[in-house]
Amino acid sequence: MKLRCREGDLALIICEELDCGVNIGRAVKVGGPLDVHPVRGPTWLIEPASEEPWTYIAYTEGGVITRPITFDDCIEHPDAWLLPLRPGGDDLAEESKREVQREIRIEAPDHDAVEEAGG
Repeated sequence: MKLRCREGDLALIICEELDCGVNIGRAVKVGGPLDVHPVRGPTWLIEPASEEPWTYIAYTEGGVITRPITFDDCIEHPDAWLLPLRPGGDDLAEESKREVQREIRIEAPDHDAVEEAGG
């Protein structure tokens, strides 16, 4: 499994769910452990690098919420939706920079698949 991020990275959000597009371009801290979601693939816990409120979909509460979050809130983001920010020369970061030009997008959530996966 080829991953973009590693635990402890600082990364940019390059893809987001439809109702959370405001998060694209924001920096986050990447935390572990890595999880593998049955629909979205490898996911990381994230925490915003700034104290600004974060917008996310609370599936259990049935809506979009905007508030400050930390790793303790267990907000996950797919590895493919993150662009790691690392000092120059990191091959993974350079490859990701090229890919991001094709991949910045907003996705409508597949609510049925998330519910089937227990999310």
